[in-house]
Amino acid sequence: MANPELFAAGLRELGADDHRVPATHLHSFSDLDSDQAGRFREAFGGLPLDARRRLLEQMVEAAEENFELDFEAVGRAALDDGDGEVRRLGIEMLWESKDAQVGERFLCMLRDDPAQDVRAQAASALGRFVLLHDFEELQPQLGRRIETQLLAVVQSGAPLEIRRRAVESMGYSSRAEVPDLLRAAFAEPQPEMKGSALMAIGRTADRRLWGPTVLGELRNPSPAIRFQAVGAAGSLGLKNAVPELLELLNDSDREIREQAIWALGEIGGERARLALERLQRSASAGERQLIEEALNDLEFQSGLDEFRLLDEDGSGKAPLN
Repeated sequence: MANPELFAAGLRELGADDHRVPATHLHSFSDLDSDQAGRFREAFGGLPLDARRRLLEQMVEAAEENFELDFEAVGRAALDDGDGEVRRLGIEMLWESKDAQVGERFLCMLRDDPAQDVRAQAASALGRFVLLHDFEELQPQLGRRIETQLLAVVQSGAPLEIRRRAVESMGYSSRAEVPDLLRAAFAEPQPEMKGSALMAIGRTADRRLWGPTVLGELRNPSPAIRFQAVGAAGSLGLKNAVPELLELLNDSDREIREQAIWALGEIGGERARLALERLQRSASAGERQLIEEALNDLEFQSGLDEFRLLDEDGSGKAPLN
């Protein structure tokens, strides 16, 4: 439960003439109990549109910086708003939710919301529930309905943004249709869909099947495709991608350089460690922090090397390249 005094002070700030809540006071709306959630919903609904949007944007940013903040009650209130952007931000705020009711609501929004951006955000957010279903942490019937709807969206005439977000979410699924679905998405002419297919490929954990595809895109002339290929290489732990990733540490695109740093930390190995340590000596302050995080990840990965054995259960999701 949020501190009652801080919560009351936050409501007073919402009710002020400018409806502005200082960033340092946003925590007063974190972890609301049912009574506080009802009071917030009433106050929030009475705000002007620009104030509702501004508040949610602040909260999304704050939650990204501080994972201890819990704005789930706020996000739920936003899902009922009449404005599409507010609803989209509400979905974004609920990205960590494991609540089946939230999954049901996202499923309805994917199917029925009148705003394209909201449906695309719902398709993306449902990826977490696909993952929960794959780990048997979600009601099986709900998980199957979510996957079935996402598959239907991918195969429909829905706008590209919605279809590609559905492809990304299906990367977490173990359904038999997924490899063919990703091959088809990868072959589509739009570079955005190809990038989404690469993101989904990184989520499959199937390096045997997809390793060659990812390796083939690390030199793609499109920075957006290279970025997604680097991410997929890191997610899949492709050790034979390390030479290419070391070259990409000098890529002209800053985001690709940073993604390569992250990927090397995920993959691990002595060669990656030495390269990151060398880069750390001449890197900018921002990159040094990323390199430090990657080196920490690398140390963690090295502790898991003894488990990286050939897959013996026939699943096809082997942890070897």
